Amino acid sequence: MGRLRVGDTITTVQNEAKEPLVFFLRQIYRKNDFRTLQLNALLSSLCDKDTILLLPTGAGKSIVYQLAGILR
Repeated sequence: MGRLRVGDTITTVQNEAKEPLVFFLRQIYRKNDFRTLQLNALLSSLCDKDTILLLPTGAGKSIVYQLAGILR
């Protein structure tokens, strides 16, 4: 993974960081991939951006904040 810089867009960060984040998702939660919007919200949180994630019940909000806490 290349070095991420302040000011990188979420798309840039997403391209660089998806593979390692999916690795942790598989190892910790035994899930194959992120659901819609989970990766964006996780990356936003890990980049110290204020993040609000509004998803229906069962859509995976808990994984986002738990994984962000573990990785921090």
